[in-house]
Amino acid sequence: MTQVISQMQVIGSRSPLPFQKGILISNSALKMLHVELKRRFGVDYILTRRLNQDVLENFFGVIRAKGGLHDHPNPLEFKYRLRSYVLGKNEGAYSDFSNVEVDDTPDIPLSGSLTIKLKPSFNPPSFNLDENLEELNELEYDGLENLAGFICHKLKYPCLQSSSTESSSWINHLDEGGLSKPSSTFMNTIVELNKVFIEMNGNDGIATGPNFMETLLLRSESIHCPDKAKRLFLRSRTFFRIKELNRSMKEKKASKRKWIKILS
Repeated sequence: MTQVISQMQVIGSRSPLPFQKGILISNSALKMLHVELKRRFGVDYILTRRLNQDVLENFFGVIRAKGGLHDHPNPLEFKYRLRSYVLGKNEGAYSDFSNVEVDDTPDIPLSGSLTIKLKPSFNPPSFNLDENLEELNELEYDGLENLAGFICHKLKYPCLQSSSTESSSWINHLDEGGLSKPSSTFMNTIVELNKVFIEMNGNDGIATGPNFMETLLLRSESIHCPDKAKRLFLRSRTFFRIKELNRSMKEKKASKRKWIKILS
């Protein structure tokens, strides 16, 4: 096939067309793959029908679907979505519009025979679900830690930064020179300020009325924190909430236009 494609010439074209180049590159890659597999594993032949990227396409489809209408994430958004996917429970498909079949191969319980003879030596601890629901989840805390790191770097107050040399995984992961590691005391302060913000604005809205910022500062009077740091956090938190609301409104309008177009 390689010989036929390489000798083929389309009328009116002096050079191979893109589809010819693609076939030649694929055939060349297949030959090199066979040489490598034979050298490493003694493989005599390759079943080309099993060479596909369906699993990879399915994975990227899941990552893109986690963003709703925003299905073209940038590298940083991809990291966030991948982290959420790895840490979350993902048994079902996120979208009905994927172009690959769901892998329904049953899992092999390799650990079953190892743990079947184990007997629990203690009673499982009880948890208060109501209290757990009130606490910040891990992603929200990471976001607050990120914002706290920006405030520390921006204001450069020594009392806000941590003097510990221990790594802060998410801060170190996101840091590109504009973040500092906040102290545990300052992080507790940030959490309290965030509670004040949510008490006034709710979880998915923004309060209306005059003296918005002054009202927030008045509600947070009892929280000990430099005034500049407090103002910077509340301004940033307000900006992110407004940005989130605007994005939600745009998605709703886009979804509405999409359905109108489908039904028309």
